Amino acid sequence: MSSVFRLKHTWVKVMQSKQYPKFQELKHLMTGKGGFKNYRQTLASTNPPCVPFFGVYQTDLTFIEEGNPDFLNVQGGRKDIINYDKMKKLAAVLEEIAQYQHIRYHFQIVPIIYEYFESALKMDYLTDNELYSLSLEVEPKIANTERK
Repeated sequence: MSSVFRLKHTWVKVMQSKQYPKFQELKHLMTGKGGFKNYRQTLASTNPPCVPFFGVYQTDLTFIEEGNPDFLNVQGGRKDIINYDKMKKLAAVLEEIAQYQHIRYHFQIVPIIYEYFESALKMDYLTDNELYSLSLEVEPKIANTERK
């Protein structure tokens, strides 16, 4: 993301555009603060069908997996007791994801959008280093001003 956020002159143009208030609204919605609290509240008040942002669930699953042992250490040295609480938390996240798969989506195909996504799926994605190099082409680095 540094390849985008370093583009100070470009961001000035973005801030002057009529789409900037919408960008700010989306930025507020998707802030990671409070465990994506704003996004979760909005999603909870949205009636399906909808396509939730999977990255939030991925974060949840990662925290549950990394932050909780699979087995409990109990008195007496037994280490074969399954951590039921962890499994229950994982199941709750998976159930929430699954609820969006049970509802039919009646999307109308819009050819130009469909073609965009089709071509995007076939694209080779740029690495962070390649993106940073491209950002330097757009706005070359100026000594001592880049880190302010």
